[in-house]
Amino acid sequence: MKTYFFIVPTKFRVNTMLRSTLLPTLRESGARVVIFSPFANDASFKAEFNGTHEPLVVVPFSPLARLALRLREILLKSDHPVLADAQLIMHGTRARRVIRTASARERLLQAARRIIRPLRGALATLFDKLEERLLRVPQYEHVCRTYNPSTIILGTCDADPQDIVWLTHARWSGAKAVVVDLPWNYFDDRMFSPPRPSTICAWNEDMVQHLRERFDLDSKKVSTVVTGCLRYDKYARSLTLMPREEFLRSMGADPARISLVYFLSGSHWNPHQAQIVRLILESVSTGAIRNNPQLIVRFGPHEKGLKEEFKILKEEYPDLVFDWAEETPQMDRVINLLAHSAASLSIFSSIALDAAAFDKPMIYTGFSGFAYPHEDDTAAARVYEFDFVRRALKTKGVRIAYDAKSLIELINQGMENPEADAAGRKVLVKKFLGNLDGKAGDRIARVIENTQKIRHSVKVPGPS
Repeated sequence: MKTYFFIVPTKFRVNTMLRSTLLPTLRESGARVVIFSPFANDASFKAEFNGTHEPLVVVPFSPLARLALRLREILLKSDHPVLADAQLIMHGTRARRVIRTASARERLLQAARRIIRPLRGALATLFDKLEERLLRVPQYEHVCRTYNPSTIILGTCDADPQDIVWLTHARWSGAKAVVVDLPWNYFDDRMFSPPRPSTICAWNEDMVQHLRERFDLDSKKVSTVVTGCLRYDKYARSLTLMPREEFLRSMGADPARISLVYFLSGSHWNPHQAQIVRLILESVSTGAIRNNPQLIVRFGPHEKGLKEEFKILKEEYPDLVFDWAEETPQMDRVINLLAHSAASLSIFSSIALDAAAFDKPMIYTGFSGFAYPHEDDTAAARVYEFDFVRRALKTKGVRIAYDAKSLIELINQGMENPEADAAGRKVLVKKFLGNLDGKAGDRIARVIENTQKIRHSVKVPGPS
């Protein structure tokens, strides 16, 4: 009997990895599934996901381990133009100014990486071996010996620190590592050095091509399989929605009014999102935004507590509705928000793909939210130069407002003529999600079931 480890470090991964077709499909094969999560002792979690549960261990990296990880990041970093530009965008956004030239230090490192390029393969192997020595966790060694897993199933290659630790234990134990839940922007602005040995389930052929071009993959260590995206299977299947009136009343909203939903992003991307919310509310009150819609603001999972500017907004506009991802992380919540709202807004969020799959208008906000030009507008707009965002905007399946006038116009269009961009939304879905057939979970399950445990080897087969 095969044993599969699911590494689920966050509530978000619970939604995308466990509340999907993948887990029941693997269980149908008779395999033993062991779920590692921070919720291993939570009775409701164990009741929902019946089976064997083990706690994730908080792994404090030693100074030497942190040094090794940092050196790997520096020496193996890819200097592909798309990734280099992505880092400039990120640095500039945080500094609230446009940066288009790498620092002298970074240019020096780029020159050093060109010199050592012939050694990249050997260096990657060296760092793999170092991590196997420095990131070993006794508790994880014990469970690997106890359960003898054939496959360790991870969300990403390194977005969660637990991913790196478990990739290390996969190599040590001879288990295969399979990555099943990459975000749409993972190889554009989230990962800058080559992935560690694993099998990567990619959304589409474009993702595979970008991975190979930008990281010069060693196919003996990293294989790629196009499976589609597990997260979006639900949109090709029958969805059970709450009745609109019941859903909106449950969150304190008025079902008699049209709803708009703003998905709040991290303040480092745009610290003026409260001002954007204020602009929308003021425009509703003056009638510039027609039909008197109500606004729902959904705070992201990293938002802890209500900031002062939002407290003030709530006092001024009592009908403003707040919704918290930390309290209601289930994807059903997002699905109902999209289904029962006329249009959605955010900063370059992948929610645009959910909205497009639902055939709902989505608007990106590319300015600081003031009715007049603001010094931060250019920095706010810079994030839309990420390669993956450019590709999304090119489809016209998601629109962007670079000033107050265009934001108001797009909101009115979204409410009054939602079909205007329907063709673009189909192109957006096709571009990123391929043929949305609801079977990505089945294909990923086949990849996992076909993996073979290899003792004393870190090699995995190349792409078929």
